[in-house]
Amino acid sequence: MADVPTDIPAIRPRFPGTFPRIYPWLFLFAVLDLGVTSVILALGGEEVNAVADRALQSWGIPGLIAVKAASLAVLIGCCELIARNGLRGRRTGMLVAVGAAATTCVPVAYGSAQLGHALLIEQNPLLWEAIVLSEPLDQVIQRHERDDDLRARKAIDRQRARAQAREEGDRTLGGLASSATALAPAGF
Repeated sequence: MADVPTDIPAIRPRFPGTFPRIYPWLFLFAVLDLGVTSVILALGGEEVNAVADRALQSWGIPGLIAVKAASLAVLIGCCELIARNGLRGRRTGMLVAVGAAATTCVPVAYGSAQLGHALLIEQNPLLWEAIVLSEPLDQVIQRHERDDDLRARKAIDRQRARAQAREEGDRTLGGLASSATALAPAGF
């Protein structure tokens, strides 16, 4: 039997980058930011980041995704440059990465709070319907307005039909009352 060498170092997979435990959080918050932003946009909100709004107006959601991905790539590149060559090295790069992760979670938390307030506090059923059906809130409102108009027209038609039935009934009852008095013996 051949001898198996035991002095081979173990190969450990290494994630790319200097801060492999921080970068997934940056990615997660970027994806959550896109998700919350797209829900808010679908409900009639607007993007408050001027650069992202310009990309959104020009290229739609793919443009927004491209801007967010590019900003994430620039951020990670800056963290790597600072950590490897920068001011105070690895510690400063880590502080920048952690600060960026904390900063990135702010719009996610704020947008989620706005959605939570709108859904739970205001308890707007149209908002729930828009989210569940993945439709813009404006379309849901227009559909309900059309439905409300239709219901109102039907209610008005029912009221008119009842009023006509009452008038016909009054005429019929009036005719019956006059015939009943004509048939009644004198003295009553």
